[in-house]
Amino acid sequence: MSFTIRIPKNILPMADKLKEGDKVDWGKESMQERTEEEKVIHLSDELGIPAKDIFKYIRVNLGEKLASGDIIAEKKGLIGGKKIASPEPAEVRGINHTDGSLTLSIVETVEVPFVLEAKFIKRDKEEFLFHVREGAEYEVASVMERTFGGVCSYIKEDREIDLDSVERKVVVASTEHIIDMAKIAALDPSALVAYASPYHHHELPQAIFKNKEEWKSLLHKKWSHALYLAGDKIIYFYNP
Repeated sequence: MSFTIRIPKNILPMADKLKEGDKVDWGKESMQERTEEEKVIHLSDELGIPAKDIFKYIRVNLGEKLASGDIIAEKKGLIGGKKIASPEPAEVRGINHTDGSLTLSIVETVEVPFVLEAKFIKRDKEEFLFHVREGAEYEVASVMERTFGGVCSYIKEDREIDLDSVERKVVVASTEHIIDMAKIAALDPSALVAYASPYHHHELPQAIFKNKEEWKSLLHKKWSHALYLAGDKIIYFYNP
């Protein structure tokens, strides 16, 4: 049975380009992700020429890399002359002499605010809906001002604390020792999740569980991913 995660548009604006059914797998290696979009320019319409004649006006070659503003096609003339420029840095991906069009591949690098592995379903007003294989919502004791999400790591005791199990992960810590918490914080986790934490770090997001039964359920289930959206009263845990 699938589970739905709702993410406000203001938190994830890059999702505006997603289509229904698109798989999202962001942030595992880097919080910068490469996106690619194809843009079709109908040169024959833009220049007012027959489709079969576009080769006479095109100034670029298939596979050529373009900077923003580079001239793609030009129709010269004292009256009615016109130039068409690349709107963004791009690569010429296709030239169609049948319909008189040229296709550009536009690649962008965008910052993603958290790790997310899910399938995009649709936009619902000002929210984006994503499906995962299974998941659950858990109530947190206090609202946090920072969004975070990532792969989970579950730590019970000191010997389990190392760089591989902590760095860039959402650490679910069932240890209550302040020294253990400090060690975890020093290894750069994305966030710390606990039932009761005597440790406080002003730069590290900490999701403290409110309900002990929900905390026990989380430790039993051991979800692979977590996601918290700034200002929310719940935290998502899920398996993609």
